[in-house]
Amino acid sequence: MPLLRYVKDNRHGAALKSVCRRSVNPFDDHSIRAKIMKRTGIEMIPIRTGTIVILEDNAARVEAMRASLTKTVPESTPIVVTDSACTMIVWLKNHLADAVLISLDHDLPIRTDANPTDCGDGRMVADYLAQLPPTCPVIVHSSNDACAAGMFYALQSAGWPVSRVVPYDGEAWIGQAWAEQIQKYMRDRWLSP
Repeated sequence: MPLLRYVKDNRHGAALKSVCRRSVNPFDDHSIRAKIMKRTGIEMIPIRTGTIVILEDNAARVEAMRASLTKTVPESTPIVVTDSACTMIVWLKNHLADAVLISLDHDLPIRTDANPTDCGDGRMVADYLAQLPPTCPVIVHSSNDACAAGMFYALQSAGWPVSRVVPYDGEAWIGQAWAEQIQKYMRDRWLSP
């Protein structure tokens, strides 16, 4: 259930109580929200809260992303980070409805430890999402220009709200261009401020 932002004002308490019956959740019913607006002048705006999902294998980038998010989104916002396209796809199969933002890198590692593993790439996730109805915004944040463009256009042609952030200057882009894109999604009410 989405949270709703509204002006807290005691003058409207009686009107809200008269509109909001215990058996009906006013946040789930557009007609109830319209009645609240008509009686009180308070606009009830749905705001999505949920999980931010990041596909990234660079530890310094992940740390900078987490630091940037703490300045932008509520502290209680869950953040899921993985460096494996397959792991992300499995997570999305079970939790896509919980995601309010997805940020995708393209180039992922081939692990060479005891169990060598190819982590795939961000295009695998973009192709998976492109098969599904859009549910949240996506940021493609890869320095691999050709592949990032392919991911962007695959998602865009499938109707997903998607943007591209090109990394620059170490991790400086995360606190600047990436954070600005998240703030834009917040202004557009995709995310809770």
